[in-house]
Amino acid sequence: MEMDEVEQRPENVIIKHENSNVKNMIELNLKQLAVIVKYLKGKISAFQTSEEDMITFGEVIKKAEKLFQETDADFGDDLIVWFYGKCKQNLSLN
Repeated sequence: MEMDEVEQRPENVIIKHENSNVKNMIELNLKQLAVIVKYLKGKISAFQTSEEDMITFGEVIKKAEKLFQETDADFGDDLIVWFYGKCKQNLSLN
């Protein structure tokens, strides 16, 4: 999935994962995916981002942190980049 394709996809993205034989899901809507793409393109900053995007970005961070805690994975240098990778993995598996 290319970063520009997010806005063209009509469905939500569901990230499925297993931890200790328990299946969990985290769902992202199109607005949340669009904010991730803006972040990856360097368009999210504390001073130049709309309040709505900052609120949505906060939602994304909470979901990314939840997934990280549930999977106990290593996200490397950037939690949102890792989280976006998980989104892409799930899109290619569905």
